[in-house]
Amino acid sequence: MPQDQNYIDVVKAVWKWYQSSILEPNDYCLMMRLIAISNDDMGWENCFLRNNYELIGTTKLSYKQLQNSRNKLQQTGLISFEQRNGNANCRYEIHYSALLNLSKKVKAKGKVTERSGKGEGVVKLNTNIDLNETSKSHSSPEGDDEKIKILYWKKFIDTWFNFFGEKFKHENGIAKKPRFKAAQAKQLKDIVEHLHKICSEVNGNWSEANAIHYLRGFLEKAWNDDWLQKHFELKNLIANIDSITNSKKDDGKSKQTTHQQPSASSRQATTASVYAANIAASVAALAVGGTANTGT
Repeated sequence: MPQDQNYIDVVKAVWKWYQSSILEPNDYCLMMRLIAISNDDMGWENCFLRNNYELIGTTKLSYKQLQNSRNKLQQTGLISFEQRNGNANCRYEIHYSALLNLSKKVKAKGKVTERSGKGEGVVKLNTNIDLNETSKSHSSPEGDDEKIKILYWKKFIDTWFNFFGEKFKHENGIAKKPRFKAAQAKQLKDIVEHLHKICSEVNGNWSEANAIHYLRGFLEKAWNDDWLQKHFELKNLIANIDSITNSKKDDGKSKQTTHQQPSASSRQATTASVYAANIAASVAALAVGGTANTGT
């Protein structure tokens, strides 16, 4: 490990890799275990041998998951490993310089060597990975968030990811991350613009805190719907946006019985007469998280 870095720097770096959506939960778990071995058992030596069954026991990964995750870590340039066929011991090398330099271009050349009993069947894997292309955070869907010019945009994205992570978790307790590419960014933008319109209709203050409160309230109301809770995607939220903002709550659960599937027509604005009739009740429900008397 570089002498000017410490354990906290390394842990933060691994977390940054996970947040960047490059590493999945299993990859993160294995990487942290390998770093712990390097630190606790090897005095920060970056090369060491480890038994597959020991790693399986300490990480709770299956052998297949272990194989997949270490291949992933090698392809991203964070480690390299070598194992001979039939031998449970595997040689690992942690590339701390790559780990601590996520924002730079790292050319990772990994070598996987597996030998059969006759000394044949050497397999080599060489990959070139431009981390500038693969390390986009969830605030940059397909690198296109610069095209979306909307106030508090990154805060809205964080709110969506945080809410989704609170409701959906992996078996190891780590929050799941929703799919978020250009299509999902457009859907979130449409939801925010709809909420902004509701706020503007009553001369509401679209401050950062108030805007986030509106979005959070909208997501909470959507979550209270049984069907949407099982199909909690932005495309379904935008398809049912009017029924969500105008919904009533009964004992904390919305009892809507019909839901629209996403379509081009579902994104059209509500007619002026219906919108005018329901706007005040919608704002009240979103602002305080209460019930909306829509008169329908």
